[in-house]
Amino acid sequence: MKLGKKKKEQTTVEEEMKPKKDIKWVGRFLKHHKKITALICIVVIGCVVGVTVLGNMKKVPKSAGGMAYETMTLEKRDISNSISVTGTIASADSRTLTSTLTNIDVESLNVEVGDTVNVGDVLVVFDDSDLEDSLSDAKTSLSVSQAQTANELESAQRSYTEASESAEISASRAAKSVSSAYSTYTKAVATEASAKLAYQEAVEAEEALEKETATLEAKVTKLEAEIAELEAQLKSAEESEQSSIQSKITKKQTSLTTAQKEYEEKNTEYKTAQQETTTAKQTYEQAATSLESSYSAYTKAVQDQEDTTRNNESSLANQASSLESTKLNATNSSKTEEDQVESLQEQIEDCTVTAPISGVVTSLSVSTDESFAGGEILMIQDNSSFIVEASVDEYDIADIEKGMSVVIKTDATGDEELEGEVIYVAPTPTSSSSSSSSGMTASSSSTYEVQISVNTSNDRLRIGMSAKASILTESREDVFAVPYDAIETNANGESIIYVVDTTGKANTQLPDMDDTTATTEGTETSSDEGSETSDEKEKSHDGERPEMSEDGQMPERGSGEMPDMSNNGDNSGSTQNKRAIVVEVGLESDYYTEISSDELEEGMLVITGTSAQSSVSDKSDNSDMSGMFGGMGGDMGGGSRGGMSGGGPAGR
Repeated sequence: MKLGKKKKEQTTVEEEMKPKKDIKWVGRFLKHHKKITALICIVVIGCVVGVTVLGNMKKVPKSAGGMAYETMTLEKRDISNSISVTGTIASADSRTLTSTLTNIDVESLNVEVGDTVNVGDVLVVFDDSDLEDSLSDAKTSLSVSQAQTANELESAQRSYTEASESAEISASRAAKSVSSAYSTYTKAVATEASAKLAYQEAVEAEEALEKETATLEAKVTKLEAEIAELEAQLKSAEESEQSSIQSKITKKQTSLTTAQKEYEEKNTEYKTAQQETTTAKQTYEQAATSLESSYSAYTKAVQDQEDTTRNNESSLANQASSLESTKLNATNSSKTEEDQVESLQEQIEDCTVTAPISGVVTSLSVSTDESFAGGEILMIQDNSSFIVEASVDEYDIADIEKGMSVVIKTDATGDEELEGEVIYVAPTPTSSSSSSSSGMTASSSSTYEVQISVNTSNDRLRIGMSAKASILTESREDVFAVPYDAIETNANGESIIYVVDTTGKANTQLPDMDDTTATTEGTETSSDEGSETSDEKEKSHDGERPEMSEDGQMPERGSGEMPDMSNNGDNSGSTQNKRAIVVEVGLESDYYTEISSDELEEGMLVITGTSAQSSVSDKSDNSDMSGMFGGMGGDMGGGSRGGMSGGGPAGR
């Protein structure tokens, strides 16, 4: 075993003498302690042999028979995730019967603890003779009180009726007054509107005639001016022009005569229209005055009606209040007696205790030997339907929902799986616990109540039994699933599995058992070469390459044993291949993981891991001892891949 190559070129005499002294001391020690020396030698030899065997387990010659690989046959299955809880079998329906009766004797007791009862069965009968006597006295007192209050009610009702009739009469009269005033007012409105329209029409006619008269007057004035101008021209005109001018004067005079006549007629009409407008205005003013007077009369009639209504309402309200007060007094005066009668009747009914549900009597608090003091009588629990009452830790409660399916087992029912369903999840914790240790922070954990219905009938179930329940939080049906350790990750970060290729079209050879190292990503580095081969880039995660058999055949499907890849030590022999398939990972259960891919087929052999060497080389001899130390030294100084862990089992 080499300790190093570097030495100092110059040494002192003291340094050269010191090792010799050490050697002499060691020699003297070994000479005087032969037993200790022998024991040390045995321990050293044992360690060396052990390290050598572990370090060379992977260096099995190709003729050694190959590596045993674990495989499984790919098939579809149902997988699920569940939360396991423990609880207690309880009745799905239980009733505690109680009573307010006190100091009363038990007349008959028809059940005992453990008896099975049906709905309506008479369980207990109390003695009600004293209660019947008290009920008779209470009914007599109630009858007298009701007769007195009846007279008071009749008188108050009569007063209210008279006030109501008086109010109706006065309201009818006020309504008639309002109606008459309203009729007069509406007529005045119509008259005023008609007069106003006539007046407006008269004004419009007058204005129109005024415009026409003014137009004709202007026309006459214009013709007169034109004639005067022509006459002036005639005086100064030459004789040859006078005839033409005179002709124009004659035409203008004719037009003037016509215009003067029209003006006089229109002016007469205008003066008549002025008179009519004055008359219409007076009529309109009279109608407006009449309208205002009728409106005032109508307003007063409405106000009188409102006053009458208000007085009637006040009077009726007073009478109604008086009547209601009388009724309340009558009710209150009899209320005590009525309550007493009702209470006694209920107590008499309670003297007969019947079963509200079918089930078994689990507790009994009365007996025929002593009076009943009140409170609990007995408890009935339904023994035909059960629930499991369990507590769930706060870390799991968020994953549990109402309606989830449950599988239930009990010691009494053995291996039978009972179907169940979550019917209640408590919104708040029922209890909490805390723990702490010296120097550590205290921690606490809360639990939540969960109730699970037991949907499968079983005659062996009993109230109070312990039960184990698995709450199915997630499930997949008819999917491909493999153990978690069968799934690896390639260099691209994709999830893959390795399957045994039986078609000869594999994309990856199974790793050679003579190669020194392999990574879980399927790449390795050779101990003899600095470059990577195609085989070295696609190793399985356990770093071992099983060898094929001599005839080059694959092992039988599902056998779990990969063949020897060597051919009598000749690398030119045929090799068995494996194929990597990229998969999508789905639901993960405690053991199986859902996978999916278009390449998956039922019956494929999936490599799930590597087991121990199937054989050990017979060619190991003393010549290997020279490399034993080098291998051990490499293991100690390097890593576990090339040394002691090379033949270890695969795993993640």
